[in-house]
Amino acid sequence: MKQNRFKVGIVFLLMFALVFSSMGTSAFAAKPPKPPKPAKSATIEVVESLPLIVPLGNSSISTNLIVMNDDGEEPEASASLGDTSIAWVSAKRKSTTYEMTYTKPDTYNGDGSETVTVTVYNVDGNPTSVDISIDIEQSAPSINEPPENITPPDIDSTFLVGDSASPILGTWDDDYSIPVVTRTWELSDGTSIPVTGDLVLLAAWDGLSIAIKEVAVDEEGLETSFVSDYHPITDPVIVTDLIYVALGDSIATGTVAPTFDNETTYVEYFGIFLHGDTGRNVITRDFSSDGDQTSHLLDRLNGGDPDMIAQVRVADIITLSIGGNNLMNAAKYHTLFLGFIPVDYYDFERIDLVKAEAGRQAFVIQFPAIIQKIRAYNPDVQIIVNTIYNPFKGIQDAANHTLLEGYLYRTDKMGINDVILATDGIDVAPVHQAFETRHFDTKDAITYMYITDTYFGFELRNPHPNHAGQLIIEEMHEDVYRPL
Repeated sequence: MKQNRFKVGIVFLLMFALVFSSMGTSAFAAKPPKPPKPAKSATIEVVESLPLIVPLGNSSISTNLIVMNDDGEEPEASASLGDTSIAWVSAKRKSTTYEMTYTKPDTYNGDGSETVTVTVYNVDGNPTSVDISIDIEQSAPSINEPPENITPPDIDSTFLVGDSASPILGTWDDDYSIPVVTRTWELSDGTSIPVTGDLVLLAAWDGLSIAIKEVAVDEEGLETSFVSDYHPITDPVIVTDLIYVALGDSIATGTVAPTFDNETTYVEYFGIFLHGDTGRNVITRDFSSDGDQTSHLLDRLNGGDPDMIAQVRVADIITLSIGGNNLMNAAKYHTLFLGFIPVDYYDFERIDLVKAEAGRQAFVIQFPAIIQKIRAYNPDVQIIVNTIYNPFKGIQDAANHTLLEGYLYRTDKMGINDVILATDGIDVAPVHQAFETRHFDTKDAITYMYITDTYFGFELRNPHPNHAGQLIIEEMHEDVYRPL
């Protein structure tokens, strides 16, 4: 069995050797290469070439070109003119359409055309050239202009002191850049305040006007400005209120003497009258002060009493009782009570004539200055001034009555009441005349001049009016009042 198998194997080997020898070595040789594929030149077709608009003096021109390349590969391109460059915009592969940008540095001074030869290479480096004609249309160069105001600025407010003014910002445009805009509040007195938001209108600006200003500047430094309308700022006053200011001395305060209650004054009664006459709510501001002479009131009006000045500025009506203390000071004396307590007292039977004359002379100078100062603060306000009455009885106390009259009225018209009656711009309440006509020899019925009360041995008699006297003074004010 083993012998037969061996024979079969020998036969098989001999047959294999015979076949292999008949084939030779060609069975293991390399396959010959294919012949080279003919190169396909890129076919260039200009699909689009847009006309150019070139400003005068422009340094270059640029246009987009669409070319067809049937090779299916992205071509390479170059132009034949010097620094001219071609850049592919399309980066797509296996595309037959490509877009490129032609740029030629130059200066163009007139209309015309450019012919550019573009050479495109396929992937094998085979070139194809085409001439491309590009029209150049010259346009006038653009002119740089300053920023233009599209919508103007304004202010939103009621323009009353204490309110807030809100800026309404304008809108600006520029041909080359976004302008830088600066905004300020402008007051009519020349004050400028940067706009950073709402602005609270201050009392100090009462009577001024306000606007908003915008200045726009572009990159080239060209500037345009715009100022809105000016809006007047006013101090809000409730229209239903009537401001009544009383100035003067103790006749207006109602002071009488130690141990006596103050009298209800003509100021209070006149305020009630004003309310009834106008139907308006009356706000009474009484700045009268015990002992004030004309010098004291003038000092206060010159800046010594800012609160009083502020009310004088806004008053609808002012009453003034001043001058009595200019003369009453002549009967004022000083002593030490119990030997060490300083006390001021009055002795109307011992009048210092030098002091009385000094008081009259001061009044002649200072009273007109007081009226001028009030008018400076409030040019249109009605001012009612009462004449100084004589508290002495005309018959029973004739000597004192006659003495005092000599300071109130003089032949040279330089008495206190002479000066009051001759002053322009005031209405005079004829209190002196009313007291003399109604109570010539009964001044005890309308004043405290003849009381017999004492206080620690000091007489309390004084020239202040009592309740009946205050009512007469108020009546005289009503008589010269001009309806508001």
